[in-house]
Amino acid sequence: MDKLWIAFGLTLFAGMATGIGSAIAFTA
Repeated sequence: MDKLWIAFGLTLFAGMATGIGSAIAFTA
């Protein structure tokens, strides 16, 4: 169960980082 939550957290973090990066690139 711990590995599942870690994987989910990393995926969510990567998704947020990509979204923020895309937003910055789009507005820049």
